[in-house]
Amino acid sequence: MKRLLALVLLCLPTASPAIAESCTPPAGGAVADYRAVFEICRDAQGVRLATRAMSLGGVRTLLTVDPQSLTTRLECAARLVCAPTDDEAQKTTRLRPPSATAFLAAAKIGAMKLPEW
Repeated sequence: MKRLLALVLLCLPTASPAIAESCTPPAGGAVADYRAVFEICRDAQGVRLATRAMSLGGVRTLLTVDPQSLTTRLECAARLVCAPTDDEAQKTTRLRPPSATAFLAAAKIGAMKLPEW
């Protein structure tokens, strides 16, 4: 059901220019309602993942990441169509959870004894 909802939301047209014009936060705007999210978002430029949501100077803003290049940017939420996602749906991207092998390798590195100073 979640995937169907995500597909429907991703097929909706992007926001109108009138909405896009209202997306410029005032200079020095305060951050409020900061929270972690995990949503798949789309607009005319493509698909990105939102990892944080906030109000920036009264404008709803998302911190998005390109799932392949890991480039991040702050974007106006009104310009994006977003739906919740999960680790399973993102397993083919670079944002997938670390493998057990990578975890064990990191644990071995952490177990190395450091020289005494």
